[in-house]
Amino acid sequence: MKAPHRALLIGFGWTAVGLGVAGAVLPLMPATPFFLLAAWCFARSSPRFHDWLMGHPVFGQIIAAYRDREGMSVRHKAMTLLSLWLAIGVSAYLVPLLWVRVLLIAIALGVSVHILRMRTRTEPMYEQPCSDGSPEP
Repeated sequence: MKAPHRALLIGFGWTAVGLGVAGAVLPLMPATPFFLLAAWCFARSSPRFHDWLMGHPVFGQIIAAYRDREGMSVRHKAMTLLSLWLAIGVSAYLVPLLWVRVLLIAIALGVSVHILRMRTRTEPMYEQPCSDGSPEP
């Protein structure tokens, strides 16, 4: 791969990581799509950054679960849909333009359908540490 192409992918990857981190704490931004984009960019440009992202204790598990089609827990789906519709509802209420409201609701409907069609997993997404600090069996 040529150096400018590689540098561009690395730059896009780190931008996506930054947006993913912001999405993890801001209710109006998704996190997972940005981490998926970062993983895709890093897989094609930097094995070191890709390994770092996939090895991250939280983000790596989210990417791997999505990539492997493991699904989401009922709780995670419910929290995602609740925050999605709360954010979209507030935004649609505050925006005076009808076409923007319709667009926001259409996007929320599409995302909701995607989330509801994903496999529902019964086990927890993250390992819970025992009182001695080791992961549960």
